[in-house]
Amino acid sequence: MESAGIALAHEEAALADCRLIVFDTSQSPEPEDFELLRAWPEAIVVAHKADLVDAWGDRTPSRAWRVSSLTGSGVEALAEAIASNLVPRVPEAGTPIPMARRQVELLQRAKTTLVGGHLALCQAALDEILS
Repeated sequence: MESAGIALAHEEAALADCRLIVFDTSQSPEPEDFELLRAWPEAIVVAHKADLVDAWGDRTPSRAWRVSSLTGSGVEALAEAIASNLVPRVPEAGTPIPMARRQVELLQRAKTTLVGGHLALCQAALDEILS
């Protein structure tokens, strides 16, 4: 049963617009930690509990954001990194933007069907965005 839950979590993570891998760096790393890093190289890595003794040492990924929930250290920079990951280029004020992968996929489908001359399919994709 646990393996089914893990598989579902991996499926959901694969659909995420932004992935974070959070490690408690006050605890020694486990082999699974490095497996996650290899599986999701584009993920934002969070080295949590930066206020405590670092049990990871030089094994902490260089791209990790060091944060502490207790002191708040690094949290603002992490929030900026997440925002930049989700919106790499800030659009001009008043420009509508899709907020989720589903919206982007539906807009792409609408464009493809419109270019292909399938107006009804284009309309269906646009209607689905609004539902």
